[in-house]
Amino acid sequence: MAIVLWVVGGVVGLIVLVGIMVFFVPMLFPRPGGIEVSVDAPAMCRLGDELQVRVSIRDTAGKPRTVHSVDVMTKYLNGIAIESVVPKPTSSSAMLGSVAYYMEAPIAAGGALEVILECKAVSVGDHSGDVLVYVDSKSLHSINHVVRTVVSDKS
Repeated sequence: MAIVLWVVGGVVGLIVLVGIMVFFVPMLFPRPGGIEVSVDAPAMCRLGDELQVRVSIRDTAGKPRTVHSVDVMTKYLNGIAIESVVPKPTSSSAMLGSVAYYMEAPIAAGGALEVILECKAVSVGDHSGDVLVYVDSKSLHSINHVVRTVVSDKS
């Protein structure tokens, strides 16, 4: 009987914890509003091709903004290697299944910023993954877009 009560208590505690996270995390770390993000990448290319992934970020709130980082999921990077980024990041790091390019790039009120990822197709296959853009904070919330490129053999 004690084991049943212990298990039930643990389940109830877990449900309460998840409920608190679902309710409070968005309040503590709000999703950035007044920002439009689009990601443009070639749908197809050949092995060895050079390509660009363009991430366009625009302020629609009429206030200055800062792009903290642009992250690319490693699932996409398994076939597409990023060789350089413009504007040049201050640093980068690989963590939690993604590569983050930190830049602290300003966007003027009502302005826009284009981040260009200079890439090379390095593996044949259908490669897709999220591109995450963090604006105005280093919080948990980002604006996400899926990017997909099919890489075919050279022949």
